[in-house]
Amino acid sequence: VLTLADIRRILDEIMSVFSVSTDAEITLEANPDDLGDDLSPAYLFGLRDLGINRLSIGVQSFHDHELKAMNRLHDAREAVRSVEEVLRCGFENVTLDLIYGLPNSTLESWSHSLETALALSPPHLSCYHLTFEEKTAFANFRKKGKLHEVSDAISWAQYQRLCDRMGEAGYEHYEISNFARKGWQSRHNHAYWIGIPYLGIGPAAHSFDGESRQWNIANNRKYREAISRGTVFYEKEILSDKDRFHDYLLTRLRTAKGIDLRYLKNNFPTFYPDFYREFARYLDTDLLEGKGNRYRLTEKGMFQSDVIIGDLFVDSG
Repeated sequence: VLTLADIRRILDEIMSVFSVSTDAEITLEANPDDLGDDLSPAYLFGLRDLGINRLSIGVQSFHDHELKAMNRLHDAREAVRSVEEVLRCGFENVTLDLIYGLPNSTLESWSHSLETALALSPPHLSCYHLTFEEKTAFANFRKKGKLHEVSDAISWAQYQRLCDRMGEAGYEHYEISNFARKGWQSRHNHAYWIGIPYLGIGPAAHSFDGESRQWNIANNRKYREAISRGTVFYEKEILSDKDRFHDYLLTRLRTAKGIDLRYLKNNFPTFYPDFYREFARYLDTDLLEGKGNRYRLTEKGMFQSDVIIGDLFVDSG
C-alpha cells in the first residue's frame, strides 16, 4: 500500500511538470484489503487532503468462495466494510469493480453480488465478464480440467440481469461494462473511448498521442535500470490509417453513443466500402440500433461485441 508520503511525492511531481485543472478527476485504485482494519480513517482523510477525489475499489465478488478462487486477499465482509468506511469518510465519487461469468456461478449467485453492491449505493459500477488470462489461477485450472467456463446462456442471463437491475436502480449504461448515475461517469475512461491522448507513467503503463501507442517495460527492475541509464524504457507503435480505423470502431462501439458513419466515410474512405458491406448485414438484426449516421450496439449486441467488432474490421489496406 502506498503511504500518504509516497502519494504526495507522485502528485507533487505531476503538478510541477504539468498544468492540472483545479477540478481534475484524481482516481486511486485500491482493493478492500488495502482499505481494511489496518488502515485507519486517518489514511482515507489523508487521501482526500492530498486531492484524491475518486476511489475505485476492486471488490470483484461478494461471495467468499469466489474470492478465494480468484486468490483475492479480502472476504465478502471486508469488502462491504471497506466500501462503507470509504463512504463514511466523505468520498462521494466511488466505483466498485465486479466480475460476472465466474466458473460455477449462477444467475442467483451473481444477483447476490449485484444486489449487495447496489445496497451500498455507489454512484458508479464497473462489471466485467471473466476472461481467462494466461498464467492466472483460473487459466491454469481450466487447462488442467479442474474448472469449466459457465455456459453462454448463463453468462447472457447474468448480463441481462445486470443491465435490467442497473436501469431500475437509476444508473445509465454508458459503456459495455460501466454504469453510472447522472453526472458520475468516469472521466479518464471516457477519454480512452473517444480517442483523447493519455500518458502512462511507470512499469507496463500505456500511452497514446493520437498517432502512436507506446508501452513501458513491465519488469520493475529493468524499467528502473533503463531510466537510470537514460536508455529507451518503452516500445512504440506508429498507428497506420487502418489501425486508427479499427481503434475508432473498437472504442466507440463500446459506448452508448456508438459510431458516426459520416465520420468514418469522410476520414477513412479507403476502408469504408468493405466496412459498410459487413455493417449492412447487421442493420436488420437485434444487435444494432440507430438511424441516419449514428448507430450503436443494442444490449444483446454489447454482449456479443467482440464478435461483431471483429466482423467489422477490414483486411484490405
